Amino acid sequence: RVMELIARRQPVASDLRTILAAGSASLHLERIADGIVDVATVAGRGQLMRTGGVRHDLARMADTVATMTESAVEALIERQATATGQLIEQARALEELHQEIFADLADVHANGTDRAAAIHTDLASRSIKRAGEHALDIYEQAIFATTGQRVELGRAG
Repeated sequence: RVMELIARRQPVASDLRTILAAGSASLHLERIADGIVDVATVAGRGQLMRTGGVRHDLARMADTVATMTESAVEALIERQATATGQLIEQARALEELHQEIFADLADVHANGTDRAAAIHTDLASRSIKRAGEHALDIYEQAIFATTGQRVELGRAG
């Protein structure tokens, strides 16, 4: 569709930015969905750790990613990228939760209990964290569509 739009119409620069941003955002949405399906598959098989702290942190991570993704897509649709600080803070919160889960998993490994569940839980945590990075990438596309500026929020530290 992107190629057809460009070939058959005469879009102005802002239209082209929107088209390019939407195409990129759709790939990031697909990657978010793929990662979450992987997490759901592992969870559905009961292969995640069952300790309360880890499960709670995974759920908080998933909620954060859902909020980030919704905000990023809304910013792209509305062409109003005004929540940069909020999304960066949410990405940092995801990283902190991932680190907490990793520390909990290291304790489990040291105690020698249920290593397979610990590995699956680590992979789930990484997948959710990566989904948040994709949400941030979508927001970068919203900034591009809105201003024409190319930014890399996910690499800002």
